[in-house]
Amino acid sequence: MAELFMKQMVEEILARDQEKDDERKKQATNSPQAPIHSPPSSTPLVPTGIRRPNYQREQQQKRLSPLYQKSSLKDEASHKNEGGNKEKKHPDWEIGEKEANSHRESVSMQRLSLSQAHGLSTARRRQRPERIGRLRNGVEIWFFAGLHPRVAQALQVSGTTCTAVGIITCPAPLKGPVFSAAMLLEDQPEIEREILTGAEGIQLRLGGDDPDHLRTLLRELFMRLNRAGLKRVSIHFSKQPTSLLEKVLPAGEQGAAVLFEGMSEGECWAMLQRGWETIPDSDLHFRVDQSALLLRGDLGVIESVIKVIQREIDSLG
Repeated sequence: MAELFMKQMVEEILARDQEKDDERKKQATNSPQAPIHSPPSSTPLVPTGIRRPNYQREQQQKRLSPLYQKSSLKDEASHKNEGGNKEKKHPDWEIGEKEANSHRESVSMQRLSLSQAHGLSTARRRQRPERIGRLRNGVEIWFFAGLHPRVAQALQVSGTTCTAVGIITCPAPLKGPVFSAAMLLEDQPEIEREILTGAEGIQLRLGGDDPDHLRTLLRELFMRLNRAGLKRVSIHFSKQPTSLLEKVLPAGEQGAAVLFEGMSEGECWAMLQRGWETIPDSDLHFRVDQSALLLRGDLGVIESVIKVIQREIDSLG
């Protein structure tokens, strides 16, 4: 039964489709049709009246156009400005920026000129006489450089006109600074030196052609004298006095020398008595000059006396 039913349904569907095809054919026969010319099968069907542009040729002509070139340059510049996060500057801004740059350059040149002028003024200040320092006992150290020719001639050192001159003045009867200066100058043969003595004291002149080096030596001398002056009694010792030091020591004596400065005359005699008690048979030369005690003799004897007197000075405070 089922197979018969399905067969009937298929036949009915086919019959209805046949009827629809017959009706289409009748309609086509009754309506007028325009003649159709079929082109050869090898030629593709192209609608008439439609223009096919040649894009490559148009782009080439467009690139050659002056208007396009100008527009392209503007677009390229705009793209670069956008890529660098920079805005296109107005011509007036560019002029203002140039003026600002010019002003900055002018200010820089002015600062450079002021700096150079400051350097020159500093150099001139260094050429002026300079007092290195003054001690409590009245000793002064001066430095001179860039001297006037006539002043340089007057401040000759051992008959030599020097580029730079140092002067150490020691009021009488001080001789300790000469001990310190002689020790400092032992390895300075290029430094000229001269001692001038008088009733008011001693003047030591040093000269050289290197102002900076001479200034350094004078400052070192001042520091040594300042340290020695911090004590109530300063002790100056030389194992073998140089020719410079011999000029302030008593003539005819030899050997090591020691100078005690800052004691009263009574203290000087007391210290001398203590030294003789310690070394009774020693060949010791002495001189008491106001507030100073000078001893000279064999190196061993002098070193022993220094220890004895040093203990006595410390005990007295």
